[in-house]
Amino acid sequence: MAWVVERQGPRGRSFKACYCNPEGEERSTGSYPSRRAALRAAQHEEQKVLEGRWHDASLGLTTFQEYVEVTWLPSKHIEPSTRAGYQSNLDRHFFPLLGDRPMAKILPSTIQEWVIKATLEGLSPVSIRKYHVMLHSIFTRATRDRVILTNPLRAHGAAQDHPTAWSDADPR
Repeated sequence: MAWVVERQGPRGRSFKACYCNPEGEERSTGSYPSRRAALRAAQHEEQKVLEGRWHDASLGLTTFQEYVEVTWLPSKHIEPSTRAGYQSNLDRHFFPLLGDRPMAKILPSTIQEWVIKATLEGLSPVSIRKYHVMLHSIFTRATRDRVILTNPLRAHGAAQDHPTAWSDADPR
């Protein structure tokens, strides 16, 4: 059940909108100038929880590099040589551009930016396709873990077959 907490502060009275997330933990949507606005906001979030549509946006603040190193890579059951290859590819191709970015801030245009940069640096379409598969795996896992709502690589359905299709400079 959604509820409101009245607070008295240096700027006057405000109302904190409260609800419980799917784990039963107290959450807030913020402070509002009226009790009615706060209750409406809390009920809106509570409805998302009840319908299974609620998402903890703070999870998307996890950086790409942190998610890969703490969650994705350790979950892979692979040979040490494969792990070393993944780490090398991540260090060379993805961490410089994506490493410090929050997962929720990586958009299809960010991925396209990487593809254009890689193409201009002479990376072959076969290599780009190979790296696309790895990136797709990372973002699919992040979507399944509800760190992000959508996979930014899904917007480029044809790109997996033909990665240079992402480039606006491509004359085709």
